[in-house]
Amino acid sequence: MLKHACWLFALLSCLCIADAIAAADSLTIRFSDLDDWARTRSLGAASINNGLELVKAERDVDLQRSNPELTFDRQDVDDNTETEVTLGKTFEMPWVSIKRRSAWNERLRAADLSAEEQRALLLSELKTGYTTQQLLDAKLSRLTHIREVLTDASHVATTRHTEGHLSGVENHLIQMTVISLQAEHQRALAERRDAANHWRALLGYPAQQPPTLLTPVDFRPVTLTEIGDYTRRFEERPAYQSRLVYQSALAKHAGAERSRFIPSFNLYGGLKTIDPDHDGYVIGVALSLPLLNSNRAAARKFDIERQLAVTESNRYFTEQVGRITSLLASIRETQETLSLSKDHFQEDREALDDLLFSYEEGWLTLSELLNAVQIEVAGLGDYYDQMARYYQDIFELEAITGATLVTFE
Repeated sequence: MLKHACWLFALLSCLCIADAIAAADSLTIRFSDLDDWARTRSLGAASINNGLELVKAERDVDLQRSNPELTFDRQDVDDNTETEVTLGKTFEMPWVSIKRRSAWNERLRAADLSAEEQRALLLSELKTGYTTQQLLDAKLSRLTHIREVLTDASHVATTRHTEGHLSGVENHLIQMTVISLQAEHQRALAERRDAANHWRALLGYPAQQPPTLLTPVDFRPVTLTEIGDYTRRFEERPAYQSRLVYQSALAKHAGAERSRFIPSFNLYGGLKTIDPDHDGYVIGVALSLPLLNSNRAAARKFDIERQLAVTESNRYFTEQVGRITSLLASIRETQETLSLSKDHFQEDREALDDLLFSYEEGWLTLSELLNAVQIEVAGLGDYYDQMARYYQDIFELEAITGATLVTFE
């Protein structure tokens, strides 16, 4: 008896440990945690930070100082031997060095702003993925309920067909509707898995167990202002400012290259010995003469790059202002539709139960029931698809303008 009790205690201990390990491996995420994930914790954040570090490394490589040169020279002429040991160093002209460093500082500032833009876009994508998964879960729950209602109706139809009160064609129709609804449920389930996989890839979450999303998502109307307000906000955002700063950096690079008419000089000095009995020292300076290369091509290259950057910035500004206009119109239109349909979809569960009861009592024909189910399924898909696009548009507008339009607690 005692031996069995020991085995039972050991088994319970193992189960408790396994539950603790599973709990430790699981991850719970709230909607409010997404900003932290976009900045520090996700795989996308690591990629953005590494890109910024790469720009810093490129700056350090380009601005690194040259090493000194140690030169040894020996000449034997007849009975005389000349030996010379010198130490030399190439120095960049001070004004060139200052301008190049200033250009790189501006370029690094543009990279910082660009990283902020990428973090905002990543946060928008994480928010969209979060809400999409929660809405798909809600859609699957509603489809499951409709499937249960229709399955109950199919049992009633089968019984009536057996008793001779329902034709074979009508029984076939309801069975086909059940199959069609099952296929719709499977499509939504596959869409949910794809959304979860993409979202987990953004997070870089390695565990096989999917993270638990704790914040429920429902329809929330937003208050929008005029397009001019969002356009002004966009002009101050890192996405646009980074392009302007990058233009400034390219202009400074071009100025630095023009100042490299004589880019550097070499200063050297050392000891010189002429045997048998003469010692001395040597000192000198070497300048590169701009006879064949005055560095105009390098300056011209940066000028062209700056012209391309200006054109791209103008195109980007026009495109984003148009995008803001489109997003505002889409959000307003979708919000109006969702506001009208929200109450109807909250009452749908009871309505379906009433429809099933009416059919079971014979107050509703089979064709009326099937039509109602098909309308319900189509409307359900439209409702949740619209809400997913609604939040996708909102989060994209937030990323572009920096406005906070909606949050979930």
